[in-house]
Amino acid sequence: MNDIETAENNINSISWGNYFLEKRGDFTVYLFKNEPDIFKEWNNLAEDANNRIGAFIEEKLYNLVENKKISKSMVPKILYDMVTLSIYLSLKQEKANIESVFLNELYELYQSGYIPCGRSRGKYKVL
Repeated sequence: MNDIETAENNINSISWGNYFLEKRGDFTVYLFKNEPDIFKEWNNLAEDANNRIGAFIEEKLYNLVENKKISKSMVPKILYDMVTLSIYLSLKQEKANIESVFLNELYELYQSGYIPCGRSRGKYKVL
């Protein structure tokens, strides 16, 4: 997908939002069942991650908006992804048994220079 308008519609769609929240929910359920101490701290971890990296990432994202690489409405979703991935990757470093296929795939897409914007027929839609 090379069209910013299509990517914007996909990333802000209810179906992508629901899919993301479902998969993130699967991860937090895993934490609840297997790592209750970490689960109890999830909101604190999210706040800490947002405080540490939020402004930096937001600045980089608005540079992409200025350069017409993404739309302004995509910024909050991408920032949310980055904060979630920051928490996940930090937890993985501390506890080797923590695993999420979805978050690993999301991380790989971002690492490869793509922005995940949706999913269809078992494949991610990316910009």
